[in-house]
Amino acid sequence: MTTDLRKIQFGMIVFAFGLWCVGIGLRALSMDAAGRFLFDEDMLVETATAIAFLLVFLVASARMLQARAASFWLIVCGAFGLLIALEEFDYFRRILHWEAYDIWGVRFDGIHDIPSILKSGFATDATSASIASAILLALCVAGVWIVRRAQTRTGPPDISSPELKLLIQAIAFIVIAQIIDLHIGVLNRILPVENTLEESLEVTAALIVLIFVSRYRRTATAKGHALPT
Repeated sequence: MTTDLRKIQFGMIVFAFGLWCVGIGLRALSMDAAGRFLFDEDMLVETATAIAFLLVFLVASARMLQARAASFWLIVCGAFGLLIALEEFDYFRRILHWEAYDIWGVRFDGIHDIPSILKSGFATDATSASIASAILLALCVAGVWIVRRAQTRTGPPDISSPELKLLIQAIAFIVIAQIIDLHIGVLNRILPVENTLEESLEVTAALIVLIFVSRYRRTATAKGHALPT
């Protein structure tokens, strides 16, 4: 099992590095059209990232439904996949040619716009904004309750599963990608085609989480808890 995981982890590193090198090579060869097709917004790599995170949510949900049992890590990964899918709302809107929505004068492109929307709402229609805030708060409380209830059924999070190394790797890739996205000056100087590296890390992280939710097994069955197989 450990050897297999190491091969997967190493393979994901090679995949991310190789994809980045492809971007560097295309830029060096002045093949800008091919580079844009792969790495530009709404193109191949971003499409693969969005689809992979949506699949994370679907696979995690399907595994728990099939086993008729909740799993802490599958719930966390499924919720994260759904969160990213919602964050990519603007991406799917552009792909499907949907009209953008303005809520209280603020364009809704993803969940990161919710604070700005509520701020504008309180300035223009305090009553409606208060109702919307109450609904969002209720949804957050319900989400916390669902996770806590799942934990009482599954027992404490299984931190001894070797597959968790995949999640650690995925988190590391996402953190590095977000740091690159900040466009820190020194990174722009030392990392050629930094946007290519960012997209390469994000799609690789999505694939790693997808592999995790497909492979995850608890290391032991807790007494009184039904666990997915």
